[in-house]
Amino acid sequence: MKRIRLAERRKAVGLSQERLAELLGVDPVTVRRWERADTNPQPWHRPRLAKALRISIDELAILLVDVQGPGAPTVAHEADRVEQVLEGHTRVDQTVVDHFVSLLNQQRRLEDTIGGQPLLPVVMRQMETVQSLRFAARGQLFDQVLALAASHAQFIAWMCQDGGNSPQAVEYYSLAHDLAVEAGDADMVATTLSMKAHVAWSSAEPLRCQRFGEAAAATPGASPMVRGMAVQMSARGLAMQSDQQARHVLDDAAALLGSVVDMPDWMYFYGDVWLTLQAGMIESHLHSWARATAFYRDGLDRLPEHFTRDRAWYLSCLAMAQAENGDAEAALDVARAALPKAREVRNRHGIKQIERAANRLNAMGARQGRELDELLVQTSAS
Repeated sequence: MKRIRLAERRKAVGLSQERLAELLGVDPVTVRRWERADTNPQPWHRPRLAKALRISIDELAILLVDVQGPGAPTVAHEADRVEQVLEGHTRVDQTVVDHFVSLLNQQRRLEDTIGGQPLLPVVMRQMETVQSLRFAARGQLFDQVLALAASHAQFIAWMCQDGGNSPQAVEYYSLAHDLAVEAGDADMVATTLSMKAHVAWSSAEPLRCQRFGEAAAATPGASPMVRGMAVQMSARGLAMQSDQQARHVLDDAAALLGSVVDMPDWMYFYGDVWLTLQAGMIESHLHSWARATAFYRDGLDRLPEHFTRDRAWYLSCLAMAQAENGDAEAALDVARAALPKAREVRNRHGIKQIERAANRLNAMGARQGRELDELLVQTSAS
């Protein structure tokens, strides 16, 4: 597979692979691996890469998900097919639907590394195109396009929530839910309810979090993995209410995970590592800080490096747990590791968690609280 358009852009601005590598301070082999789609540029390389290619971060994001060759969509051909459909010259076929499914899956994985804000406008425009395809689809393809539109809306909602826009997130989750109901996609119906539970958690509404999670888990036809995520959300709501039953409910979620045979595309991240980190959050809500610290450390040790956004968040949660547990030096060390990552991917939730850790350390009278305050100011200005 190759990122042909990325290589073409480099050539268009008159750069060799060696010269681009020199500008970025990387080995030419690294640039070649980017263009072969073997690896992705790290978040700290992307601003300079975009500048060298004379494009915006959003435009770079598009080039990075545009992968061609064996096992990847042939973008030029499929773009022609989409244009023909939108102009009314032909109907939607499986090739067009598969193109957008593949593109969205790549964008979801890219968001793990760079965060959602550079991708949000791209996926919003993409959803408008997908919505337009509904008028040219027939039979089973019509349902597939509806499900594809629901998937786009759910991903957009997630990125809106990650960016701090809860009202817009709820709006898109509701749209995703309606589209999924119309498409008969039980897994996406349940997922949108779970994500509304997540919004309730983020807004400190524990009962709503619990009840949306329970409703998601009860969705007829939802697969075990999707139900497991829903049960985990209800456990989080219970923990926020200081209900010790949350631990047993989380065990139920783990049991559902153990019965998984297949999973929807958007659940690729779900697994034992993710559930371990969720256990850390449950213990945090129950104010069991030593147990929370142990779960966070275990999960982070096994979390793949490319999950930059998640790593920033869970490191910040670990720093908070350590601060609450009275381990000021460890909290400062972890916060130092978390803060640059949170800034890179614009993870506002992680930054706020680090601010809370600083406040807790200051309340304890620990010098590390002042040092962390200074670090927050320094990284904000950089």
